[in-house]
Amino acid sequence: MVYGARLNHDVLLHILSLADRYTLCVLMRTCGFLNHHGPKYILQNGVHLGTDSAKAIASFMRFIESRDTLYRLSHVHTLTVSAERAYYHVAKNDAWAGKLLNTLFLLLARADNLRVLNLEEIEGILELRPNLADSIAMVGSLKKLRATAMGPRGAKMLKAFRSTLTHADLAFDFSEGTQDRDNEDEGGDNAEETSPTHLLHVSQQSLRELSVTFAKGAHRGPRYPYMARLDVQSIKRPRTRYYVHAFPNLRHLSAFECNLSIGRPLPMSELERLRSTNRREQGLDGSWSSLRSYEGSISTLYLLSPSCHIRSLKVDDEDMPMNEPYPEKNHILRSVLDNACPQHLHLSWTGGLCLLEDDFLSIWTHPALSSLVHLHLNMTLVPNEDSYDEDLVHRMESIVSRIVAPMPSLRSFWLTIRCSFMVPPPFDLLGRSVREYPLDAGEQALVEWDMNAFAHRVRAAGALGPLQSVILRVWGHRTRAEQIIRVGPKYKLDDDTSGHDRDFMAEEERQMVDFSIENLRALSGWGNDQIPYLHNDILLHILNFASKDLLRTLTQTCRMLHGQGARYLLQDGVSLVTDKQILSFMLFIVGNSGGERRRILRLRELTLSREPPSYIDAAPGSDSAPSSEAAGMLLQRLFVALASFGLLTRLTIYDSEEVLGLHPALPDAIARLDTIKQLNVSFAGPRTVKMLKALRSTLFWADISIESEVELPLKDKNPMWLLHGSQGSLRSLSATFSVSALDSPVYPLATALRLSYTDAPRTHHYVRAFPHLRVLSAWDCCGWDHDETYDELRERNQSEQEHLGSWPVLESYQGSIMNLYLLGICCPIRTVAIGHHEDELDPLMLVAVLGDARPRKLQLRIDGGHWLGDPDFLETFVHPGTEALKRFELCVNLEETDRDTDISDALATPLKDLVAFRLCLDCSSIKCDRYGAPTRQNDPLELVEQALVDWDIDEYAHRVQQEVGTPARLKSISVSMKGHRTRRSETVTLGAKWTFKDDLSDDEH
Repeated sequence: MVYGARLNHDVLLHILSLADRYTLCVLMRTCGFLNHHGPKYILQNGVHLGTDSAKAIASFMRFIESRDTLYRLSHVHTLTVSAERAYYHVAKNDAWAGKLLNTLFLLLARADNLRVLNLEEIEGILELRPNLADSIAMVGSLKKLRATAMGPRGAKMLKAFRSTLTHADLAFDFSEGTQDRDNEDEGGDNAEETSPTHLLHVSQQSLRELSVTFAKGAHRGPRYPYMARLDVQSIKRPRTRYYVHAFPNLRHLSAFECNLSIGRPLPMSELERLRSTNRREQGLDGSWSSLRSYEGSISTLYLLSPSCHIRSLKVDDEDMPMNEPYPEKNHILRSVLDNACPQHLHLSWTGGLCLLEDDFLSIWTHPALSSLVHLHLNMTLVPNEDSYDEDLVHRMESIVSRIVAPMPSLRSFWLTIRCSFMVPPPFDLLGRSVREYPLDAGEQALVEWDMNAFAHRVRAAGALGPLQSVILRVWGHRTRAEQIIRVGPKYKLDDDTSGHDRDFMAEEERQMVDFSIENLRALSGWGNDQIPYLHNDILLHILNFASKDLLRTLTQTCRMLHGQGARYLLQDGVSLVTDKQILSFMLFIVGNSGGERRRILRLRELTLSREPPSYIDAAPGSDSAPSSEAAGMLLQRLFVALASFGLLTRLTIYDSEEVLGLHPALPDAIARLDTIKQLNVSFAGPRTVKMLKALRSTLFWADISIESEVELPLKDKNPMWLLHGSQGSLRSLSATFSVSALDSPVYPLATALRLSYTDAPRTHHYVRAFPHLRVLSAWDCCGWDHDETYDELRERNQSEQEHLGSWPVLESYQGSIMNLYLLGICCPIRTVAIGHHEDELDPLMLVAVLGDARPRKLQLRIDGGHWLGDPDFLETFVHPGTEALKRFELCVNLEETDRDTDISDALATPLKDLVAFRLCLDCSSIKCDRYGAPTRQNDPLELVEQALVDWDIDEYAHRVQQEVGTPARLKSISVSMKGHRTRRSETVTLGAKWTFKDDLSDDEH
């Protein structure tokens, strides 16, 4: 009798992650489990619906509403709806499609999970149903919107939008029933009705990036203070002041095809008129203080003429006619550079004759380029430029003498010569191949051009300045292979260079290094017989630094690396998340079962999880994957093998119930391991409890997180009972959502305990279970489900310790003041690191816990500088609990409403035995808005920041030293400030340097 294979759920889910959508739909019909989980994988790459097929929309709606509607909608994060223009008139009468889409968007508004929406031909979509625009506008979770063919309906929808967008891409290219007023400048009577700045008003405080095509601007209206990047295209006669007004903090601007009239470039006279208008309006209304980058056509930048410096320029002359007179092009280039004063310039220029033009060559001596550090000339040769007696190579010598030599600030010079346009049109070839067609004079001049010698001449011309790197590139030549020559070291940016400059140079390098191995040799200086030979020990040393992806590639290159690579692949542990990874890992493990040292013996750390990563894409046509049952069986066999002859010492299981449910025998197989020393499990339920009770390993470290929503007997929520087999070995325990009991097993060797989300902790239970505890942490253990008050819980804990005993002393406590107050620990704690959440700081609680602990080292974190002026807070340090304090670190997170406060009163005679004091003022939270994003540097400073602008940290540290009164005992004072928007982080230390973790033994002398 033939039995079918039984597949665990994780194997089945792994199959879903690899299947195409059609296969997923078929698999969902096989069982309830796949029917429930399948939509997550179907929807993870987004949904695309076309209005031309109402049946497809209806099919999707049936899919959504057939089962678990809200669950399925929660996985719809990206949606694309398109309407082909050919179907406009068909869709206009298709009420069914409109009704379905209307229902879909109402459901999406309720689910509140849609993040990205693409509406292609939006007018064709919205005309399907009158109220469809309102339904789309009700969706409030969108962050990115892309819409094409925007018209009146789309504008109406945007006005009613509820979502606060961060990215928007709008194309106002809907032309049906409209007149193209080509001679009208940007703006006009109805500009406010069609301007993106008015339509997106609800996103004023969130919009970061905007791309608009065929749009209009408006001088008045909403402003977008957080907008950093603007991309405009095909804007007729753009007005710069509109963008300055709407986006006052703009940093990156790109503009293309904004000087065209009916597809042709504007006449020079019209271009000058518009430029004059833009410059005059900026003179009256103001402009940006500076721009970090501009990318686009140089004629558009000339037209916009922003009255500010632009740090990085990437410009071309593509929208200027090929026969444009050189004087006019040179005039535009000169004007743009004089205004921008760039530090980085990438200039794409058509034609080599410019190298003979004094007008062009004189541009590079202008004062505006005195700060230029990187220049990339990208020159495209034009056919039939051979009427001059001088050839191209001779012309390029002017680059050495007229461009590089006069620029003392230039550090990097790149030259690209493109010959692609030298290929004749197809009709001119008359059946001949490209290579058979005669070379143009420019190409002929480059056939035997010595690029290396020319590069050295360029480098020599810049030797008097800081010129570091020269790179030459020739490509597109019909008889000469693409070649790159580099002279000098790679250009390195300064340490204080902005992130944008690094991005600009990285993009430059990415475009330059698309070349063959011959060019690699040229860049590296290697000859054909100079390829380096690496010995095996060097190769193995390289493996120590390689990423796992690189290791997997290297092990396929030779037998030696294939044999040794496993050691490096496994040395940092293995994480298995998907079924495909489980199968791949098992194939890897058994791949050398006959080797001298089995790979399984090298496995020391293993992490298991069942949450599929969002970046794993479905792979139609990929190798077959196991079912969930098969993956579970593979894991079970892996642990059986590990129990027999493995050396696994650390095991982490996230979502442990789901993992252990992959195969019925998997919990028992894991429990049979006897080599585990560190175990971490999360969301533990019945299966995990069963595994822990039967565990054979004697653990040293354990981290047990109980599933809070699962009903378990109290004994099964008690980690001390679950780990009873490790009574004689356990050193450290971390427990989440756990309970305790008076009769719990005793762990005599345990010295560290961390409690999280433990309701109303009973201190004596832990005193009895961990009699030699040294380190305690407690987080969010505030008794939220208990009838007793905080004071009653504290009194009960202290009473039980008084009658039944407590620890003699603790080395350290870390957690909140509230938790330490509830625990009521009746023993000294040498090191205390405490803080508070929001408004829960109570000076009386602080006095109580310090009185109990009598710490020698105290780290206190408080939110709000106003506490430094609170008499009740300052009186904390005159109580007996601080008399033994040797080292005190006070960290103050300043807030917007704070005022400058002197804390010297808190350091008077009550702290006469203080040996070290540290004060840290942190302004980081002030510069973050409600979205968590840093505010702009040019925003007005808050009052507390203004007070700290000229604060003399050194003087304050000396004043504290004097006012303490016993400088002979105070060995170290450290005062620091960080996170200020106009000051760098600064620390002043008087005396010996120390950290909070330093030993206290030196303080005794």
